[in-house]
Amino acid sequence: MGDLDPSVIEGATGRVGTRIRGKWHVDSLIGIGGMGAVFAATHRNGHRVALKILHPQLSMMRDVRARFAREGYVANAVGHPGVVRVLDDDETEDGAAFLVMELLTGENAEAYATRHGGRLPVDQAVAIADGLLDVLVAAHAAGIVHRDVKPENVFVTSDHAIKVLDFGIARLREGIESSGGSTRTGVTMGTPAFMPPEQALGHTVDVDQLSDVWSAGATLFALLSGRPVHEAGTPMEVVIAAATAHARSLAIVAPQTPPRLVAVVDRALAFKKEARFPNSRAMLQALRDAVSGAPSTWPTPSNPPAPFAPGVRASEIPTSKNNASQPPQWIEERRLATVIFADVVGLSDVANDLEPDAVRDLANEFFDPIAREVEREGGTVVKYIGGFRRPNQPRGRRTTCSACLTRDGSAGRGSS
Repeated sequence: MGDLDPSVIEGATGRVGTRIRGKWHVDSLIGIGGMGAVFAATHRNGHRVALKILHPQLSMMRDVRARFAREGYVANAVGHPGVVRVLDDDETEDGAAFLVMELLTGENAEAYATRHGGRLPVDQAVAIADGLLDVLVAAHAAGIVHRDVKPENVFVTSDHAIKVLDFGIARLREGIESSGGSTRTGVTMGTPAFMPPEQALGHTVDVDQLSDVWSAGATLFALLSGRPVHEAGTPMEVVIAAATAHARSLAIVAPQTPPRLVAVVDRALAFKKEARFPNSRAMLQALRDAVSGAPSTWPTPSNPPAPFAPGVRASEIPTSKNNASQPPQWIEERRLATVIFADVVGLSDVANDLEPDAVRDLANEFFDPIAREVEREGGTVVKYIGGFRRPNQPRGRRTTCSACLTRDGSAGRGSS
């Protein structure tokens, strides 16, 4: 909450104890973010639910309201008990749109792992991944791509059921296909540490079911090892690594993991989509086979991915944050990529308050002219909107990090 405007926090906390539409008593504030706040509430008939309320200033934007309501329709379209049910949508007396959702008790997988020392025993991590993949199988069968699979969006209930959260940036497959026939570079949306290469590159039309498979592999990687797939000093460097570097093997950071399980995770994290599992169902079956000892029914790719750069192994990627002042080795070796990052004053704050698609459209207006020049010279543009707050930096003020890779492979980065 520290980076949100105080008026937003005050407005959310002020709803506690009030009654919405004469029937929902707002019991407590569960959480608050850039888009809205989530509350525990009780209906006048005694039924307890969660209310996800869009911030009033965003509720005035018609397109944002429509996309907010659409989240409920997308989640319900999955038709799986592992998805949080959206029961209704309405608006508050002051005009804020809200969703009425199933109320969960428990914690997300990230918090669950942190409470258990950062990484989980194999059986617990596999149980979480199994539940996640079972939901993804249903979502993909319905033509829905989640696009933001990560431990924070996987919920472990008090009775150890697994729920998948936040279909807020999910896309229906037909919606993706109708956006254009050729690959285009757009603003990267999602969470850097769990982005597959095609998403980190901003190739929107290439983000599909196999992108969710990669993110599911990254989620299991994190739960088993307590570390992300790519480690770097800034979020932008993580995005660049995701876009250009092959994932290191799980065996490097979690050597105690059973080899068959390592093989499942490593295949899911293949840089090229054709080297991953063909779909989420295949990964789920392979995961179950790996822990049961049964032979895998899915063949190993005939052409496994080569190291991400000639003569460089994934294990040689610097992993210590203490080395953040030194250019990561993959930047020096990956000379075919041209990456530009531009810091626009105030853009990070805008990104916190707008719906993801609105941020993308706004940023494209600025980035597209730059991208055209770079691509005209045969380069690749990676775009990422994000930031962080330095230690001792005043709350509410964010620093946008940047990194730049030139065509000759020299590296530079800065912040402001």
